Amino acid sequence: MPIYEYRCLTCQGVSSVLVRSMESSPDPTCSHCNGTDVRRRMSSFAYHKSASTKGSAPAFDAPGSSLEYYSDPSNVGRRIEESFNSHGVEMPNSVKENIDAARRGKAPEGLDI
Repeated sequence: MPIYEYRCLTCQGVSSVLVRSMESSPDPTCSHCNGTDVRRRMSSFAYHKSASTKGSAPAFDAPGSSLEYYSDPSNVGRRIEESFNSHGVEMPNSVKENIDAARRGKAPEGLDI
């Protein structure tokens, strides 16, 4: 069950909506002002280490995750592409377009940076 985040265009508040089924279409409202003029945004995520990796080197020490790696625009979305490929799933055109736009320096719509 995914949780989607929406930004209210009236009050700029961010609200989370739990979607009980992938087939259902959420009808989101702002939890701050009850407005209905909301746009879905990219959600943040949390990274948690497993019990076996606690105390080990930070995530930025992993191969391919140095700050230099991320400063190269051609690497934007690289892990997403690798994940789709490793699972044998074709990446949706909308994802490809967002990655290509990000590589050109344009953040995807709804991404708060």
